[in-house]
Formats: sequence, C-alpha cells, structure tokens
Amino acid sequence: MRKYLIFLLLLVLFTSGCQDNADNNSNIDSGDSSYNSVVSDKNNDNIIIDIDESSLIKFNSPNSSIYNKFKPVFQEADDGKTIIANYYNDNNKLVASVYYNTNVQEYIYNDDMTLNKLAVFNSKGEYGGVIEFKYNNKLLCVGQYIYSKENALIEYQTFEYDQNNNVIKENTYDENNNLSYYNIYEYDENKNKIGSANYDANGNYITGEGTLYIKK
Repeated sequence: MRKYLIFLLLLVLFTSGCQDNADNNSNIDSGDSSYNSVVSDKNNDNIIIDIDESSLIKFNSPNSSIYNKFKPVFQEADDGKTIIANYYNDNNKLVASVYYNTNVQEYIYNDDMTLNKLAVFNSKGEYGGVIEFKYNNKLLCVGQYIYSKENALIEYQTFEYDQNNNVIKENTYDENNNLSYYNIYEYDENKNKIGSANYDANGNYITGEGTLYIKK
C-alpha cells in the first residue's frame, strides 16, 4: 500500500504548488461510438490510437454519478501504453482520472478551486487512501499528506517558497513526523528551474542536477 500511494503522489504536480492544473482539456465531442479512437494528448492535439472499449475497467465509485454525467476525454500516458480517461465538470475542473486497468483518482476541490483531496481507488472501485493538501493565505500549497485506507498517516511533505512563489525547499516526513529527506531547488530570473539537489535527514548530499550537481 505504501509504495502504491507514493507512486500516485508522484503524479501530483507538487513542485508547481500541488494544485491540479489540468483545466485545458480539449472539449472533444467524441459521440457515443468514437471513444475508442480519439485521444487528447497533453498539448490538446488529437491523436489516433486504438482502444478496445471492452478492456476498460469497470468500477463502483462512491461518486459514480461523475461517470454517468460527464463524457471522458481520453489521453495517452507518458509510458505510451496506459490510457487515461479524464472527466471534467461543468466548471472545466478535472474531477476524475481513470488509469485503465490500474486505478482511479478522484479530485475534491475547496471553494476557492484549490485541490483539497485526491482519493484513490483500485480497478474494483475499492478505496485505497487519500492525499490531502494544505495552503497558505497566498493559495500556495504548503503541505500534502498521504493517508492509508484506514486513515493512518503514511507520509507527508511540506514546501517553502521564495519571493517569486517558486518552491525552493521540499521536506519529506514519515508517519512519526521524522524528517526522511529534503530537496532544494534553484531558479533563474525567468522562474525556470536550473538546479535541484536531494539530501538525507542529516543534511548529507545524495544527488543533484543542473547548478546543484556536485561531482564526487
């Protein structure tokens, strides 16, 4: 369960403020018979891919009305093999992602449209856990917390920002509030990340990239 939820955590854009930014769906009117051929990629261009609808997972979600009310927009995942069906609500906010045949992610938002929770279900619709997000008064994500299906804390991360709202430090803690490791980031004047480095809980350098890479 721990590895499963940690993997899902990596799918969240935590370094850009934790908030899901997948609002630019392509609004494909795919009709009742063409879901198995039209896929929307990350650049909102249409590509053709074969999808066997009979292979799409069936699940029983607590929010099953999502899948009855909204039509899916298909997307090919970065691995080139996994097909994702994204569901958007009337406000063009991503409310669910179905990763065929692996898992389902459902998104719950705060009143200010920041991402509040990301709930995880397996292909059978069984609840697997949740990631909760915390924000400061600038609506910047300052923490994300991973809970198991039994609502036990597994791991959490906190984020520190510079004056340009760039994440400059990311701290990861275990379930007992002990620091596990941390990452630091550097940016240029255009807010492009130019360096990153990873350290253990004792501040020992592990690895880095760009300007923060240290040859040993």
